[in-house]
Amino acid sequence: MIRVREGARGTLMAAVLVLTACGGPAARPADPSLDQTMQVGRDAADQSDAAEAERQYAAAFTLALAHDNGSGLRDAGYNLAVVQLAQGHGADALATLARTRDGLAARNVAVDPGLELVEGAALHEQGRGAEALPHLSFALASSDPALSLRAALIMARLGDEQARPDLIDTAHARATALTGPKQHPGAAAQADSLEIGALWTLDVARRPADAVQQALAVADMRRSLHRYDALARALALAARAEDGVDPARARTLWRRAADAAQAQGDKDRARDWFGRAGLPMPDAAQTP
Repeated sequence: MIRVREGARGTLMAAVLVLTACGGPAARPADPSLDQTMQVGRDAADQSDAAEAERQYAAAFTLALAHDNGSGLRDAGYNLAVVQLAQGHGADALATLARTRDGLAARNVAVDPGLELVEGAALHEQGRGAEALPHLSFALASSDPALSLRAALIMARLGDEQARPDLIDTAHARATALTGPKQHPGAAAQADSLEIGALWTLDVARRPADAVQQALAVADMRRSLHRYDALARALALAARAEDGVDPARARTLWRRAADAAQAQGDKDRARDWFGRAGLPMPDAAQTP
């Protein structure tokens, strides 16, 4: 998940689709009306009210322009893009990021790795992987472990989609360095790292049976973290790995992934995964 920023830091927004916690630069100077609007946006984000958070961050963005506040513009633009992406509005997020970059350039404020990560994630969600890669590579090199790990996860997913084992290998090496025993990673970081490991086991090491077990462990971790969108993705990864091991079990896993996706309103993935299970997509309106 992405964190929305509170000056230099952020608070968790559980509804965000694929990203994770991001730190930020030094806290910006006090700007009472802007700070208050950002706080209202953060409160809405904490309540998973993405639509209200979007309204507040859009207002904060306008205030930052009115106040000629470069660091405020950076943080408001970042948060606005995060909540737009959380709602599946990738094109809007990219438009926000373009406006933010333009405004920062005019004020000689640097684009930080957090903005690069959000742009890479938005481009990836839009199916523009080649354009996403430079942004993800920039974020991968960040000194912020959470931000770097999330960039690694998206890079690994991109490598899987594009049959690029080199990208998965790069992401896996970074994740291993960030989540080793001496790093004391939290549960979310462990889940991200294990998903990268499952992709590496399947696509690089070519050990599908092991990848199934890793992906199912990821699904269990996502469930315990209430990350149900990522749970569905993990079940689909387990199903794909199982396709070459036990086709009957694979169909059951595809069905579970499809059920989870449809229940969350992800019609495109649900339709694909029901098809892989050899089943028609049920009418959601008739589901009890």
